[in-house]
Amino acid sequence: MSRQVTIGLLLYLAGVVSQVAWAEQVVVGGGVVFSQAIPAEGDGEGWMAPVYLDVPAGGRIVDLDVYVDIVHSEVSDLIIYVDAPWGASVCLKDDALYQTLWQEVERADMRGTVFDDSASWSLTEGEAPYTGHFLPAQDEFLATFNGNEAGGVWTLRIYDIALKDAGVLEGWELHFDCEPVPEPVGALFLLAGGVFFACRRPCGRERSVGGALRRA
Repeated sequence: MSRQVTIGLLLYLAGVVSQVAWAEQVVVGGGVVFSQAIPAEGDGEGWMAPVYLDVPAGGRIVDLDVYVDIVHSEVSDLIIYVDAPWGASVCLKDDALYQTLWQEVERADMRGTVFDDSASWSLTEGEAPYTGHFLPAQDEFLATFNGNEAGGVWTLRIYDIALKDAGVLEGWELHFDCEPVPEPVGALFLLAGGVFFACRRPCGRERSVGGALRRA
């Protein structure tokens, strides 16, 4: 093997190794436990004061699930949004449950509720306290965030659309699966290795045959 091929191969392998170090990384946003009133003031319609989660840099989003713990006497009244650091927003829960209040089914609390694009059913198909995985609101997808870097300040917003019933947000989490973000050094090694392979000269000695140069 020529020296050029050996150098190119080593540079390429160095780039691959630097990327593999990231390959299995999974970022899980830390949950916060508190009692954030819904709505922020009084008993009735209104916004909860928004809550924030500062997620460290950890790669590009492949999948995101949102976990909430809510104590509320009628969760049908709640509209829930999650906002990304770059401004994109997804409605996790709309007023679909509110439209079924005529069924006179008690819908208190959301305990261990996970909004997940891969879930098998929506909240309207579940039962309180909605423990488990449920689809976000109709025509809303957490995959909207895919391909962007997870790091930054995320926001959870909750609006109570009806009077009388009130409650508290007791905690929330962001569960990320991320793919590696190529490191500049690793990418440089990969590029350098490719250049060496592409530009290397054929090996061998040159000799003249019939006035033309040929390689042995």
